[in-house]
Amino acid sequence: GSCNPVADVHVEIAAEQQSAVTDSTGSCMVVLREGVHEVRLMHEVFTGTWVQQIVTVDVRCLRMQVPLPVRLAVWQAPVMLCKQTCAHKLWLTAIGEQDRALPSWQRFQGSLQTANGSVLQVTNGTFAV
Repeated sequence: GSCNPVADVHVEIAAEQQSAVTDSTGSCMVVLREGVHEVRLMHEVFTGTWVQQIVTVDVRCLRMQVPLPVRLAVWQAPVMLCKQTCAHKLWLTAIGEQDRALPSWQRFQGSLQTANGSVLQVTNGTFAV
């Protein structure tokens, strides 16, 4: 998950009846008892739906960072030459920005190799960061 600060993330701890939204610095405050808690996170653009993280609160830790699992959409856009598709360009969008895809774009399915040599599996046009 992303550990970069993200604004407008909805944070919910249902068992403790607590909720908050992160500010422009990616921070919010909730008061939790010591122990294990299920934290639900949602960002309209980056997650598209609620995602769950488990956090353990220790009395010695007054502040913690919870990674936000981010999903990205991968689109393949045809490159036309003389009215024939000769190649495809790949575009990445946040999962919540699917309306930005053009009608000619299709979801990509398969493997992508990153600059550092690792392989990303893209299923149904999306992958998790």
